[in-house]
Amino acid sequence: MIKIARLFQTYIWIIDTIRRHNGITLETLNAQWTRTQISDGIPIHRNSFKRYCDAIEDTFHLKIECRKTSLGYQYFLRHTQELHANDLKNWMLSTMTVAGIVSESKNIQERILLEHVPSGETFLSEITRAMEHGHVVHIEYRKFTDSEPYSVTAEPWCLKLFRQRWYLLARRTSDGTMRTYALDRMLHAESGEDTFELPKEFNPATHFQHSYGIFNAEGTPSSIVIRTYDGLGNYYRTLPLHHSQQHTGSTSEYDEFHLLLYPTPDFIQEILSQGNRIEVIRPESLRNEIRQKLKAALERY
Repeated sequence: MIKIARLFQTYIWIIDTIRRHNGITLETLNAQWTRTQISDGIPIHRNSFKRYCDAIEDTFHLKIECRKTSLGYQYFLRHTQELHANDLKNWMLSTMTVAGIVSESKNIQERILLEHVPSGETFLSEITRAMEHGHVVHIEYRKFTDSEPYSVTAEPWCLKLFRQRWYLLARRTSDGTMRTYALDRMLHAESGEDTFELPKEFNPATHFQHSYGIFNAEGTPSSIVIRTYDGLGNYYRTLPLHHSQQHTGSTSEYDEFHLLLYPTPDFIQEILSQGNRIEVIRPESLRNEIRQKLKAALERY
């Protein structure tokens, strides 16, 4: 078990190192490798490195290629653009890379603080297994606003992670309506015997294309303009609110951004959470809604 874990750490370290350098010789890679705790100071032999590359391709479907450059023979990750475009694979590699770094840094692990994902592991494997084989799931569920749980059978269409919580988008078998279920509100979930076929036209990325968070809406998304103050724009530039976000201008006082999305409850909550550091310019309907919610909040004080 320890040997398997060590191999897995090695694969992740190799992937991350090659990706960060965008081309690296085995000699340079070994110079960095021998400084890690998992290497025990022993460099990777060329034949061993070839076996690792083959294992990485089989395990992660990532191909490492060797090319002759002016600096010698260097190793590259093939199709890195596709890797960045694949949200799931990029998220998995990022998560595993962090896990590898934390695991390697044994002497300072207590100084690395991570965020917890509630119930992320409890029912995730059962639901993904049902999705893989096209089986319905039987769920016992209790909303935060309800005192009693209820049971539902649904077709699991896709999973989405938002603000450290997993959500399942599913179609209820009883009436065919789409619902979103938070995994941390599930009391029980198991795969059923009945099967279903995911509609060929369904695309999760397209379904949530104009959404912020887990809510979706029908119709045309809104053209939203916001202004940020007191340096908040720096945070939104480095971590955009939404993939449609565009920085449309700035002054010494504010930054202005344009977004194309549905003003769902999750998005409105994000705006409200920033207090006086953000202002909705348009549409006027959203501006008025934010104004009313701020007035209601002020009345509590």
